[in-house]
Amino acid sequence: MREKVPVVVTIRGAQPQMSEEIIETRAAGTLTKVGTTYVVEYEENLPAENGKVLAGRATMMLHPDHATLMRTGAIVCEMAFYPSEVRTAPYQNPVGTMEMRIQTKEYEMTALEEELSVRIRYDLWFDEIYICEHILHMQIKAIG
Repeated sequence: MREKVPVVVTIRGAQPQMSEEIIETRAAGTLTKVGTTYVVEYEENLPAENGKVLAGRATMMLHPDHATLMRTGAIVCEMAFYPSEVRTAPYQNPVGTMEMRIQTKEYEMTALEEELSVRIRYDLWFDEIYICEHILHMQIKAIG
């Protein structure tokens, strides 16, 4: 599959140390497979303070053993998820730029005929301050 296939991306995020709440968002996007890598592209609207929304574009590259998430728009960053590794990168938002550090604890990708499922569990720091553990689950389903 080298052509872009229309998909629906469902993202469920949790921060169990901070809240039992699970945040779920959906977006229309595209899926392309290049070799063993799946490239998922979608528009995202992230909730911000005072009810505002931070709009942007996300590109998730899903490899058999790791993933990267690149964001452009109101937030600019590249998050790298390599199990048992710590990765750092700049994180730019409307307030300024911080150093982001990610320690991936778990990465699992399952590819079926018409659906991809991804689960990532990671710890997150900003400017050397530990924020919390995040659990990200994505489902990518072909439309039609």
